[in-house]
Amino acid sequence: MFNAFLALLRRALRPTAQTRAILRDERSEGNLRYLGATYSSDGNLVIEGQDLGDAVEAAFGYREYEWTWTIARTDLPKLAAALDTSADLMAALESRFEGPAAAGLAAFLQEHRIPYESWSRIGD
Repeated sequence: MFNAFLALLRRALRPTAQTRAILRDERSEGNLRYLGATYSSDGNLVIEGQDLGDAVEAAFGYREYEWTWTIARTDLPKLAAALDTSADLMAALESRFEGPAAAGLAAFLQEHRIPYESWSRIGD
């Protein structure tokens, strides 16, 4: 009985996998850059980005650029293998692509032939 209680306690105390990752959240005078990942209700991985401000205007002529990449849940094992993880996909994304490294995520997905649907919008 005591061993069963210990096993139950160990399972309860085991850390759970992250359900969200913030890869970039930069704010400076006149600019904001954000890139985050979460799971949709049907288990797909959704990566959302938004850039606002002077830097966007200099590049595109508008002050806002936003985008979404969606990786189907059936392709998540391929992403996990590319990230060399079998456990927490969100933690692996943060570890590899947090901060300035976030700029390399699209190239990584293409290099490893991980399919994703994309949507983007430029404009105010």
